[in-house]
Amino acid sequence: MKLKFVITIIFFPFLCVCCNNEQKHNHEANLRFVNQFGHENFNAFKRYSAGLRSLDKDGDPILIISDNFPSCDDCAGTYRLIFQSGSNHLKEISSLGENASCCFADTSAIIKAARVFMTYGLNFIQIDSSSNIMVSVNSKRPFDLVKLSASTDNFITFDNTRWKRLIGNWYERQD
Repeated sequence: MKLKFVITIIFFPFLCVCCNNEQKHNHEANLRFVNQFGHENFNAFKRYSAGLRSLDKDGDPILIISDNFPSCDDCAGTYRLIFQSGSNHLKEISSLGENASCCFADTSAIIKAARVFMTYGLNFIQIDSSSNIMVSVNSKRPFDLVKLSASTDNFITFDNTRWKRLIGNWYERQD
């Protein structure tokens, strides 16, 4: 029993330091992103959500891009794209799900959004119907940054999560 108590006393401060370091790292990554790209309008993502899914067997990034407002009810409008690592070269694009191709007559907008996404170095981005921008820079959470549009009332709580103003209309998740 004493051994467990001693181990707990020794281990707990290290755990706290690790959590604080991760939170500080996420804050710094969020700040870098907002300083570098925060002024952009993100028009390439007006209809889409995009996320880095994983890497393929060659280590190349696999992106998933979905149309948030599909033109037909029978499909998800979701595409899987693989880019050559370190370049803008598209290796593969494929639609996911049945009837997925019915939503896009032209995949050029999807490819353009994917290329823009790659330049940001993000894990996830989405723009909602109110033009709020939701971003995950460094974490595997759905999003840890939100830019509120001018038409959205300022908020303190969103999805039962606390938010803190970072710069301008950009808010950062506070854990």
